[in-house]
Amino acid sequence: MHARHAVVSYEGFFELPSPSARRLVETLAPTRTILFLRDQVGYLNSFSNQMIKAHRTSWDDIRRHQRSLTEFNPNLDFHALANRWVSLLDPGTLDLLRYDAGEDSVGSFVAAAGLSDYLLGVPIERVRRNPALDEFGLAVLLEAKRQTPQRSLLPALVTVAHELLQNHFHPADDCEPIPNLLDPESIEQIKAHYDAGNRRLHDRLGVSLDFAHVSSGPRVDLERLASEPTCRRMVERVLIEAQRRAESPAPLAPHRNSVDTSAP
Repeated sequence: MHARHAVVSYEGFFELPSPSARRLVETLAPTRTILFLRDQVGYLNSFSNQMIKAHRTSWDDIRRHQRSLTEFNPNLDFHALANRWVSLLDPGTLDLLRYDAGEDSVGSFVAAAGLSDYLLGVPIERVRRNPALDEFGLAVLLEAKRQTPQRSLLPALVTVAHELLQNHFHPADDCEPIPNLLDPESIEQIKAHYDAGNRRLHDRLGVSLDFAHVSSGPRVDLERLASEPTCRRMVERVLIEAQRRAESPAPLAPHRNSVDTSAP
């Protein structure tokens, strides 16, 4: 079976060092490269949410990530990132698209890749494949992880939590903002790190990642939520069931909402 086009997609491509990126481009040539860029405040808040949901990230991993939020990350300097990819690619083969959780990124990708004609009549679902947890669900998982220092128990713990918290996942087609886990001071520091580069990116390549639209709402205090009786009772249920399953010889099937996000 032959295909006219192949899509190679990976969230970590943007972190590739230049020699590796060059080998990738040369191996796959001819290519069209599409980079989705998300404002750094939105990205870091989303990643913070994902780390709590993930099956293999511990409470210590999450705390380290939280402490690093306001440090400058060169991989999030999108002006430098775009310049690096521009230098690796043939002229006119790079598209930079702004990612917005409330918009149809699949449709944007298909249009930018020039695949619309090939997909005529093919339904493309606009679905959030990785639904977000609400504040209660995040508080339960964070506290359950805090009480579970053994990494070997984390897959069972998160699988059980996802099952017991089904009513706390946003509907698959819901594009409501995810809970904000960043305090105002951290948000301002993140903006200070990347604002100048974002403006240069706009001036040179026309991609707007300005922070004027960023409105994350008040920070959710997960520790306070975790201290409430309803949350404590759910945490206890999760811990008891996870321990039972971890001791059971029956294999654990991955839950459909599983997320394998590695700690940075």
